[in-house]
Amino acid sequence: MSSPFAERSRALEPFLAMEVMERAFELEAAGGDVIHLEIGEPDHPPPPEVSEVTRAAVASGET
Repeated sequence: MSSPFAERSRALEPFLAMEVMERAFELEAAGGDVIHLEIGEPDHPPPPEVSEVTRAAVASGET
């Protein structure tokens, strides 16, 4: 018995982070020195200055 969920999941496009990670692996395989920042959550919040500038940009319509 096949699962309709599994069938539908084959049609999903990879999201950008996965494409970036694949490219990073290619560069590493070719001898490149890669620092992986494409997946994960920061351990610390951004500095207050960064948060404030971001809020101001969003408030002024810069998205």
